[in-house]
Amino acid sequence: MASPTRRSAPSSVSTRTTEAVPMTSPRLHRVWRGPCLALLLGLAWPLAASARPPAAPALEKEYQRLLAQCRNDPQYRVGGAMTGECVEQETLRRDLLIVAALQRIAASHCPSVGAALAAAQRHWEQYRSAQCGLFQAMFDNTAMYLNGTACALRATLAREADLRMLVDYAPGSAAPCKADEVPAPMPGVAAQP
Repeated sequence: MASPTRRSAPSSVSTRTTEAVPMTSPRLHRVWRGPCLALLLGLAWPLAASARPPAAPALEKEYQRLLAQCRNDPQYRVGGAMTGECVEQETLRRDLLIVAALQRIAASHCPSVGAALAAAQRHWEQYRSAQCGLFQAMFDNTAMYLNGTACALRATLAREADLRMLVDYAPGSAAPCKADEVPAPMPGVAAQP
C-alpha cells in the first residue's frame, strides 16, 4: 500500500520535490486532528441533544403564561423594567412555596434528610443566582434585567417540578432513621415527654 504524499504548492520556480509522509507522522496527525474532531463532534452533537429530555411542555406553558400575565398587568405596563419587577415578585412568591414544600418533605423524614434538602436548596439558589446573574453581568441594561428575571422564574418553575417529583416518587413511608437520629417533629404537634 502506498503511503500518502505531500506535494509542494504548484509553482514554476519551485524546486521542491514530493516527499513521502508516513502514516504515523506527527505532521499528518496535526493536519487531520482538527477536521476529524469536528466531524466526530458534528456526528455526536445530534445524539447528545436527543439524549437530553425534551423541555417539559407544561413547564414552558406555565412560564409563558406568567410572562404574559406580567406583560399585560396594567400595574406593570409603565416600561419594561416594571414587567421585570412583576416577574421578580412572582419568583419570590414561588420561592416561598418551595420553602414550604421543603419543610413539609423534611417534616416526614429524619433530620439528615432535612439537612440534605436544606443544603441542596442552598446550592440550587447559588446556582440560580450565578446563572441568571450572567445576563446583567454581560450588559447591564433593561433588556438584560428582564432576561435575568425571566431566567430566575424559569429556573424556579423547574425547581418546583423537581420537588413535585421528590414527593410523587417518594416511597409510601419514610426510611427508618439511624439509631442516633430522632425523627423530625411534625409541625403543630407538641413533643411528648
